[in-house]
Amino acid sequence: MTTQNQKENAQLHQDFALQLRRTRLLSGVTQKELANKAGVTYQQIQKYENGTSRISAVRLHQMLDSLNTPYEKFFQNIAVTPADTGHESARIDDATLKICARVAAVKDQALRQKIKDAIYCLTS
Repeated sequence: MTTQNQKENAQLHQDFALQLRRTRLLSGVTQKELANKAGVTYQQIQKYENGTSRISAVRLHQMLDSLNTPYEKFFQNIAVTPADTGHESARIDDATLKICARVAAVKDQALRQKIKDAIYCLTS
């Protein structure tokens, strides 16, 4: 394997880790809750999300089922590069993810849309 391929593989594993964390936070599930549902320790979830442990296909399947997340949705944001998004960085910090989760948790669809519209207005 070439050095370039190794770098791409390492980046892909980091993207998987980030997407797992994103998906969990947006689902409103704690690391401990996901660990219990997936049959692993919360420390193992931390390792998956930090990218220090690689996620097997079977374990990913268990976790996505636990999070009620379709595979297509999980993979649609994998390997996004800054060039693809038009932003300096495609990474999203934890505070932003938590805000997204709170907006997603708003039950009133009209209110949720108004919040989104306000965000778009503020960032345009």
